[in-house]
Amino acid sequence: MITCGWVGPRDTRDVNSFADVRRLVAEWDGSEPAPEAWNTARIDLEGRARGVVEQLRARAKAVIMREREQQREAARLRVIDELGHLLICFPPDTDDLNGKFHRLASEATPTADRLRSVYRRLGAYPDWSAGHLADLRGFRNDLSPAQTKTRLTGRELDAALADPRWEVHV
Repeated sequence: MITCGWVGPRDTRDVNSFADVRRLVAEWDGSEPAPEAWNTARIDLEGRARGVVEQLRARAKAVIMREREQQREAARLRVIDELGHLLICFPPDTDDLNGKFHRLASEATPTADRLRSVYRRLGAYPDWSAGHLADLRGFRNDLSPAQTKTRLTGRELDAALADPRWEVHV
């Protein structure tokens, strides 16, 4: 960070452009300011520059934190989508996906282990809106029987759980 000032006989003026320098040089009478004025100006400008740098640093930190939170939220939404895709492919068709989630997670299967991992990652059961349920049913209806069977393996859910955005530290 650079701060510039013109130390005159009576005060220090901010220099923000080359035009300011030209004007100040044109107005200058050629006399030098006292050493005390130089030191006071230097200390003031250094302090102001430090303050600006701290503000910029705080703003950058806030942006980074917000971006990290957005990355983790994107990973969370991906897991919810893949969970919904998996659950909607398991019979029976029901609006109570969380009941199905709980039932499947209570079994002694690899799918149950996967679902317990999802629950630990999310920390709660997701909210399934009517619109989301309709989207999930549309997704399932567009799958061939072979694609549905592949979905039931849970590989897509495993990939969502392994998403590197989960590792972004907030």
